[in-house]
Amino acid sequence: MSRQRPGFPDLNFGRQGIADIPPEPPRDPDYESLPVGPLDNDGNGKLSFCGWHSDDSSTRLFTRVLQDGRWDDATGHVPIAPRDDLPDASLTFSGLLSTTIDGKERIYCVGSSTYYTPDEALEHISVARLDDKFQPVQSFGNDGIATPHPGEPWESVQNGKATGIAQPKADTNVSLYSALRPMALVNGALRVVFPQVHFVGRDIITRSWIGLFNPDDGKLVEDLGEAKDQGVLRLHDKAGRPIRVLRAHFFDDGGLLALAATEDENERVILMRYDRHGVPLQSFAEGGERNLFSHQPGMRLGMDVNDERIVISRAMDRQLTEGSTVFCVATEDGKNDPTFNAGQSVTLRRDGGGLVLGMARLDQQNRIVLAGAFLTGVNVGKLNVARLTQSGELDSTFGENGFYISDPYLYTASELYVSEEGIRVVSMLPPSDAPLLERVIKLHA
Repeated sequence: MSRQRPGFPDLNFGRQGIADIPPEPPRDPDYESLPVGPLDNDGNGKLSFCGWHSDDSSTRLFTRVLQDGRWDDATGHVPIAPRDDLPDASLTFSGLLSTTIDGKERIYCVGSSTYYTPDEALEHISVARLDDKFQPVQSFGNDGIATPHPGEPWESVQNGKATGIAQPKADTNVSLYSALRPMALVNGALRVVFPQVHFVGRDIITRSWIGLFNPDDGKLVEDLGEAKDQGVLRLHDKAGRPIRVLRAHFFDDGGLLALAATEDENERVILMRYDRHGVPLQSFAEGGERNLFSHQPGMRLGMDVNDERIVISRAMDRQLTEGSTVFCVATEDGKNDPTFNAGQSVTLRRDGGGLVLGMARLDQQNRIVLAGAFLTGVNVGKLNVARLTQSGELDSTFGENGFYISDPYLYTASELYVSEEGIRVVSMLPPSDAPLLERVIKLHA
């Protein structure tokens, strides 16, 4: 009976609580998995994945794991190959949204398109719309792919290879999470936060923007900015300085909450709240901005939001001594939530290693679920999932004293989904010389 308790694997999911993310046939899912990029949960426990072909990383592969952990073999692996009529890297997707409209599933993917001048390069934005079989919807953009142009002087084809440019890559390491492209279909529009990456000589400059798209045809909707006349808009702090968004959440009215890093001399992590036009919301904190803490290399940050509270987790990667800290603030005004540990943060630690809980989610009872690695050596660790009560204590009804601790089979968390039906963690085996194995584990909620 204990295994049916919250915080223990759901043995009816996949194989004894763990589901494969199968590679393309004839590769063996016992020894390999699909190299996974962006993914999303449709809200009912069905996970859609965008990965790439093991032998050809330029071809995107889409597949799905069903609610019970079985692979959707009826759909299989659906490839989308590069096209000559699109700007460079337009299929380099880093964000995925799975949603249901009029009873039919829609998939949106967002990535980057690369443009050039003789001496510079720019990663802008691309958006794809797919049907429930992962086929491009021809009426959206250019046969399923929208690639809004960034304007002059950028060209979609490089006229002579520029020398001295730091050449664009699929994912840059400019800032942790800089490759994430969160999006939501709210208030009648597809809203996307994306990094615009500018390559100038050996310098790489990343700034976060927001884009507004018609969800049916992929055209920009010009409703951003003070004048409500822009389809894409650079995000900034309350002083007008550019920011790099680390995590983001869209509200039902189209407003945006961003966990971001500033670019001032004292690089900080802040919360910025914007209205649906991308303008800082003056009623939130101080002029739309809440200062949190300094930004440090290797920082792992999680965030989730509901109508009442914002939860943020902070941990340091690749360390063997520190814990994970959880902050909770009110959604309406950005002040510390007095119902959570009397308005103070909570730090979780475990003896013998570093606790790196880089994923955070709120459940329907305002409890906080955290997931990540407990590290005891270099690339040595176990997946840990913890749950806090609404007031900030470890939930004694969850797992063992508030924690689920995996066996050595699973290492860390790359994504976390929480519902009344269960807790799904996208995890992986510890790093080794063997091919990376990614798995989904489901716990009872």
